[in-house]
Amino acid sequence: MGPELPIHRQSIGPPTAHRFNFFAVWLDKGDVVGASVSGAGKRVSGYDPRLREVHGSVVDTSQWLAPASPLPQGGTAGTDHVADEAGWYAVAMQGDGGAYQLTIGVYRPALEGAGRQQTIFLDFDGATLDTSIFPFPGGVEPGPRALSPLRSFLAGWGLTDADESAVIDATIASVEENLLADVVARGGNPRYSLRIVGGTIAESGIPTIGISQYIDAGNMETEDSALVLLDRLSAPAPIAASVNTYLGPGSDRVRFVGRTLATLISHEMGHMFGNFHTEPFNSTVTLSDQGGNRTGLYGVGADGFGGTPDYVDVDFGEDVLVANEGWSGLQDSLSTIAFSVTSAPRS
Repeated sequence: MGPELPIHRQSIGPPTAHRFNFFAVWLDKGDVVGASVSGAGKRVSGYDPRLREVHGSVVDTSQWLAPASPLPQGGTAGTDHVADEAGWYAVAMQGDGGAYQLTIGVYRPALEGAGRQQTIFLDFDGATLDTSIFPFPGGVEPGPRALSPLRSFLAGWGLTDADESAVIDATIASVEENLLADVVARGGNPRYSLRIVGGTIAESGIPTIGISQYIDAGNMETEDSALVLLDRLSAPAPIAASVNTYLGPGSDRVRFVGRTLATLISHEMGHMFGNFHTEPFNSTVTLSDQGGNRTGLYGVGADGFGGTPDYVDVDFGEDVLVANEGWSGLQDSLSTIAFSVTSAPRS
């Protein structure tokens, strides 16, 4: 259960599609607020102290929450947000005019407190993993699956086994830049964990490139996993998802492969610390963007190639949540990570 909440309610009658009920909630920096609505409630939204919508939802978000998460679950729609400043926030509810139940809870990140620490494990050597743990529509038959190591895919990028260490070094360096350096700059504590393994769609049973186990605001589950699969990334051009589509005669192959892997690893890590997908086709490109705009997400420069001097450094930051998944509002994905992994106590 969360703490006793300082909540103020303002409404003018039963909520409808054109009328909101608002509940004001005081949050300290780093607080994790969650809300779920059932009954006649059809939509729930969170607003920050500047009255910006930070996460509107018509979707039951509990399907992505970790079992360890204390956030409200179930119902018609759910929302959550990690506060990056102290102040009055608001939860707004829309419905069809009937009776509803709205549950709001406020919690602190799981790693709060001195000495709380995790370890990131980036596994490039392949692994045996039960991929049924991942929330893919339709599911995967339970059981261990062997996933191929990174070295099995190097030839697909025109590289050799001798390049493996350099690719791994480039990947780790870019992950550190995406997460460690930027999170520290935002004021968070870089203490978090993840296991990433390679493999293919056929090996994993999941037809995707990357997938995380949870979307976990506040990092309530500290032993979760994510996958970045490498078969489509190493496929021949002109497949849009393939790194090869963006390689040219002047490309630094090792650097571009490493940066692309780091981008996808960072994207999945973002989910594991509470980030939802953002709009991929607007003018703002972030590491939380939904798949589709590979040119933007991979940092391909104006010359149309990756691994060249005009490479674009893509990071976490503010962007509009993607509407086709049931979301609305402005997400600051860097702040969500920074305060989900903080070890600083409440002020």
